[in-house]
Amino acid sequence: MTKQPQQEQPLWRRLLQWSFLRYVLVGASGAAVDFLVFLLSHQAMRGLVPSLARGAANAAGMLVGAAYCFLLNRSWSFRSPGRFWHQAAGYAALMTFNIFLSSFVMGQLTERLGLPLPLCKIAVMGMIFLWNYLISRFLIFREKHTARRQEG
Repeated sequence: MTKQPQQEQPLWRRLLQWSFLRYVLVGASGAAVDFLVFLLSHQAMRGLVPSLARGAANAAGMLVGAAYCFLLNRSWSFRSPGRFWHQAAGYAALMTFNIFLSSFVMGQLTERLGLPLPLCKIAVMGMIFLWNYLISRFLIFREKHTARRQEG
């Protein structure tokens, strides 16, 4: 099977070759997973432990969404052949930071500004989107520089 020249491929196929667009698609579907788990978890926990429900539901949504995104970003968005557990550890560190920061920011937005919790969750998800791409692309799933070494 020969590869079609770039101009003969359909536009949608050329766009999906870009890691950022693939990352956006994975991120959007991962955000939906995160948000759904967050809402369901918060609903289930708020009657049991109201003081912990927001943070615990946020962590649950982010963990499920992160596992989903890690696997798809590694295999499809960045097509990374790197060591799985090394990348998983870096991604876990990034997600841990995101969980604590986003829970803090959501608390500030709901308690100080009185904003509705679902709106705060969406705002926080948007806030961390860009730095997650940059850290994932250039640190966690970075390409090895073997091609430069072989040429030089």
